Amino acid sequence: MPRKRALDTLAGAIGRHHPWLSRDLRKRVVEHGAFMAVSTWLDGGEPRVAHDNYFNVWARDGSICVLAAIATDEPGLLRAAERTLHYLWRYPGPDGQLPSNVSPAAEPSMDGVSYGGSAGRMDATPWAIIALCSLALHMKNATLFTSRLEQVEAALRFMRAAEGNVGGLMLSAPTGSWDDQYIRSGYLLDVNILRWLALRWVSRLCRELGIREPTTLRSRFKTRDGTWFEGPDQDRVAEALQGFVPPGHSFPACFTSAFHPAGTFSGFDAMGNALACLAGLHSREFRLLVLRHGESLLVRGLLPAFHPQILPCDPEYEALKRGAGQGPFRCIPGRYHNGGCWPVVSGIWAMALRAHGMLQEWQSHCRAIERANDLERPFCEFMDANDGSPGGTYPMAWSAAGEILATAPVHCLVPPS
Repeated sequence: MPRKRALDTLAGAIGRHHPWLSRDLRKRVVEHGAFMAVSTWLDGGEPRVAHDNYFNVWARDGSICVLAAIATDEPGLLRAAERTLHYLWRYPGPDGQLPSNVSPAAEPSMDGVSYGGSAGRMDATPWAIIALCSLALHMKNATLFTSRLEQVEAALRFMRAAEGNVGGLMLSAPTGSWDDQYIRSGYLLDVNILRWLALRWVSRLCRELGIREPTTLRSRFKTRDGTWFEGPDQDRVAEALQGFVPPGHSFPACFTSAFHPAGTFSGFDAMGNALACLAGLHSREFRLLVLRHGESLLVRGLLPAFHPQILPCDPEYEALKRGAGQGPFRCIPGRYHNGGCWPVVSGIWAMALRAHGMLQEWQSHCRAIERANDLERPFCEFMDANDGSPGGTYPMAWSAAGEILATAPVHCLVPPS
């Protein structure tokens, strides 16, 4: 059962004029009823917000909050989940991609719609598909899905086009996923697992509703060896995902975080490995090795976003600093994406632990997430791995969602078979 504190924080992220809002926040929060990235519930205090776009509706944050709302089955949160999907699916891009974030204050124009900053956010589209399908199935609301079937088909087409070489994997530029100030690029583990889950969700929901599957769930093309391929994309993607499995049972065991023709990012990627384990990539035996390895990396009970940290003496550190662009450099060792401990990532990791029967580790992880969310700056973006202090914006809606998802049924995120 989720703690009331987590539920209140998630409810406080709904865009409306809550009675506790200060005059300043009343000017900044639009009454749209969807999940914002930041919560305004802080036990009478004021949230710390770096940029006003934290008050926007985000595909990634919002979709994770939708999944948490499903886990609670709380009517008010489910209404906010519907409103979140309304804004995300209202503004698909010209090629079918879903927006990174939407400012409802900008309606009815599209001036407040962003598809990414320095690069397109390739995880936004599969996250939005997963959230849409999961909510439609949970609420037994066929219209929620069928009314957007045309946009879903376009989104599937966009993800296939993002392969470029019909090789089964989407290609991402640097900053193209949730770790938008990190240095990964190429074929990212988390993005491609999310796409696999999105394909499976659409197929599952179409079967459940008894409707025709979109033609964009299947591919037909001529391969490099001159033969023709025709079949479901989810099977083709599943085969391509084996490229993230290291040869043999190498140690330490983990799925490859990212690779491209010029190299491999072999560090431990908590989000990607958690999603891969939940999605059932490769064998259960290997997934258990991955989970045990992750548990060996804990910092104050939580998992660092990436391991090992990139240090100032490492050649990649300059690239990490350049990735910050014109903004402040946040990825000093142990902070932000460079080894910071994110409650939302640990929430998804905890789901994977529970799904694989590692119940003692799961319970320990749940307690650690609660402790992190109870720091002086509650429901912070991340916990500093160096001293355990809260970092980033707070209170974050998806930090509350991470705590809720840690005890949620797996089928909120992974489609029932």
